[in-house]
Amino acid sequence: GIMAAMGAARLDDPIKCFPLAIEALNDLRRTRPELDVHAIFFGSLRDPSLLDGLRVPYTWLGPVADPQVIRSIYHHATAVLSSSSYETLPTTLIEGQAAGCFPVSFDRGGQADIIEQGQTGYLAHYPDHRGLACGLALSHTLRCADPSLPERLRASAARFDSPAIAARYLALFRRLLR
Repeated sequence: GIMAAMGAARLDDPIKCFPLAIEALNDLRRTRPELDVHAIFFGSLRDPSLLDGLRVPYTWLGPVADPQVIRSIYHHATAVLSSSSYETLPTTLIEGQAAGCFPVSFDRGGQADIIEQGQTGYLAHYPDHRGLACGLALSHTLRCADPSLPERLRASAARFDSPAIAARYLALFRRLLR
């Protein structure tokens, strides 16, 4: 099955395009009814009635600040979903990827910096919710076909951890000081 995690400080912030995530999950239910799909959301919602239109089982945890809880969410998820119209550095996608989750997002902003299409995630054309649904379905297909996928995702996310970034800065400074 697919356990899709989505988190934000405020899920219904307009830039997060939360209704598109709902439409994507509903589209996945409609087009792939054989897939067992569950969504897990964490973050505040000013209007919890937005979840009323969701046609897949879900859990909404409310705001979560504890990094251990967030790691646990991603550990149990198979995909991390972002329907944001734009992110400069989508940390939720990197955190999910570091836990072995397949990131599914739109192709705008920093998402393209962390996702190699079809290999380390899926980029849908904004604002096509059907593309997000396809990415979620692909996450299931790839996970079933390739047991090494979670390790490949973790390796991809490691490019953004502190030691890797520090090493790149040091290399840059050394080049500049020559």
